[in-house]
Amino acid sequence: MIHSPCQSPTIVPRHPFRGAGGQFLSMTLQLDQVVLDSLDLRPGEVVADLGAGSGYFTFRISPKVGETGKVLAVEIQEAMLNTLRARAARMKATNVEVVQGSEIDPHLPVSGVTLCLWWTFITSWLFHLR
Repeated sequence: MIHSPCQSPTIVPRHPFRGAGGQFLSMTLQLDQVVLDSLDLRPGEVVADLGAGSGYFTFRISPKVGETGKVLAVEIQEAMLNTLRARAARMKATNVEVVQGSEIDPHLPVSGVTLCLWWTFITSWLFHLR
């Protein structure tokens, strides 16, 4: 089953914007929570985070699926794969499995994935530029 939230998740800036940017940051955090809530995640589910990057959603999903679930953090960039592995080890997120995908194949199991989350940087920023 693939869930498709109506709104795209966004990237939270490291440094809050000044002025009206505070509203942007607040809206971003609220939107991220809307996305997570809309996924209706349950313990034991297997979630594929396609294009996981540094794991922004991966490590928010991990506690929701619990010890009996799994998050497949799929990434193609070696630097991000290393970041994901290090972060999973540091956070003791034993239910996070880092998967090296490719441009044409995410290398996911044929069956057993409950949900796929996929979002892009461009979509996220275009949502806020309207």
